[in-house]
Amino acid sequence: MNKRLLAAAGCFLCELVAVGVGAGTNSLYTAPVCSDLGISRTGYSVSVTVIYLVNMLIYMLFPLLMKRVPLRGIFAVGLLCEMTAFLIYSQIRSAATLYLAAAFLGAGLALLGTVPITAVIKSWYPDRQGSVLGIVLSGSGIGGAALIPLAGILMNSHGWRAAALGSAGLMAIVATPCLLTVKENKQAGKHEGQKDGCVEPERFPFADRGLLTALLIYAFLTGASIQPTYLSIAAHLSEHGINTQNASAVLSVICFCALFVKVLLGAVSDRFGPYPAAACSHIGFILSAVTLVFFTGWLPTFEILFAFGSVPLALMLPLLSSHFFHKSPSRVLSLCMAFQTAGISLGILLTGKLYDMFSSYDPAFLLLGGVNFAAFMWIPLRFTLARWVAESSIWQAGEPVLTK
Repeated sequence: MNKRLLAAAGCFLCELVAVGVGAGTNSLYTAPVCSDLGISRTGYSVSVTVIYLVNMLIYMLFPLLMKRVPLRGIFAVGLLCEMTAFLIYSQIRSAATLYLAAAFLGAGLALLGTVPITAVIKSWYPDRQGSVLGIVLSGSGIGGAALIPLAGILMNSHGWRAAALGSAGLMAIVATPCLLTVKENKQAGKHEGQKDGCVEPERFPFADRGLLTALLIYAFLTGASIQPTYLSIAAHLSEHGINTQNASAVLSVICFCALFVKVLLGAVSDRFGPYPAAACSHIGFILSAVTLVFFTGWLPTFEILFAFGSVPLALMLPLLSSHFFHKSPSRVLSLCMAFQTAGISLGILLTGKLYDMFSSYDPAFLLLGGVNFAAFMWIPLRFTLARWVAESSIWQAGEPVLTK
């Protein structure tokens, strides 16, 4: 098997377990942990916010990390952090240990997340990044579909502490194959951004700062709406008489559907650009929020819609970063992920506060749907205008517009 297939397979396995389990099962712990430890939903939201604050810090440091530490080392530390997090989760006795476990989990998810995986895939597949990245990131969907129900069964039969121990053991099992296969194509960096011996400038050189600002705002809005909703699904369903095992089945189906959606929208992006793919995703999220509030019993419809709606968290930011900033996508993506994480932190705190105020997640879901709609409208209005201004400036200067 050639090296680039092995690298993609290693990234896929990392997504399958580390992200599928680490992020996918988090919402299952909300109700039992709050009940056993006597913590309010707002208090538990603080622990989830800790996860994303640590995420944000690491994303800000990623450009420096990627210069000083080999990608394989980054993946190794990430797997160790996640394993440590679940070991601590299994021994939680107070809010302080809950927050400590959250900090380790946040570090692991960032170090195994979109930024390093995109760097690996882009180095091996520069011309088919959307399709391959969609397939690799679908690993979290397969992991969630297969492993979230297992976590739910363990919680129902042996308690949430046993489920956390099982997750830690799984991280230890997959560490070796992941670290043996994940590696960057060293030759790709030597030619990146070069054509015919000349350095190719960024695609829109007169609007880089404006486009970066627009992309950061988009990242913040998507983060503030999507992940807080996902983390509240199981708790919301429990309010409607659906037990943990059945709620885990709903999350599993979402992850399974997201598997195909990521592959589909990755191919759409390669063929038509990132805008149509993003539009499909945002429409799905808005409709899923409405379904969750007003038609909670329509679970199959909700599962499919939310599978589309969750895609911007993993797929759209790498594609947009590469589309506009093809010479330095990793640095731009790191900033975008930091802003997205800041949005997630704010959204989670807001969701917990609204629940404590209204004893229901419905107001929070409606508000988050509105935030996602704002992100949806931001894409065509800001990015298209910036592109038109940049290309007009180049045309008036009498210079050809570079296309990739």
